Amino acid sequence: MGTKRPQRVSVVAAAQTLGITPRAVRYAITRGQMRAEMIGDTYAIEMSEVLRYGYRTTGAPSRDTASRPQRAGGSSRRASDSRRR
Repeated sequence: MGTKRPQRVSVVAAAQTLGITPRAVRYAITRGQMRAEMIGDTYAIEMSEVLRYGYRTTGAPSRDTASRPQRAGGSSRRASDSRRR
């Protein structure tokens, strides 16, 4: 009889899901890149919105940042390291 409400998460939970910082999530919200509702003094973000933002910015959301693929070439060197040669 009742319809399911969309799952809402906090800024911290959204950040963990996306593998970014809570500050980056709040920045995305203030820039209008991620929709969120203010409840009291806290943002509530629908999980579907978190996933949409993740697909839009990275191609796919990541729940575990350790499982992210390495950059092309597989090297973790900084660009500045390659200039030292």
